[in-house]
Amino acid sequence: MVAPQMLHLGAEPPMMVRVRSIAGVVGRVRVFCAMLLKILLLIGKSVNSSALMVSL
Repeated sequence: MVAPQMLHLGAEPPMMVRVRSIAGVVGRVRVFCAMLLKILLLIGKSVNSSALMVSL
């Protein structure tokens, strides 16, 4: 992580910093959504298999 003091020194233009932080947040949200989808798929598979066992 970049210290806030360095940003104030003009190491990067504020817009670049903002874009970079937004990109980081979007990346995290994407990873989070992917994990949620995997978990939901796993739950759905186990529920479907147990429902099949019950119906049989």
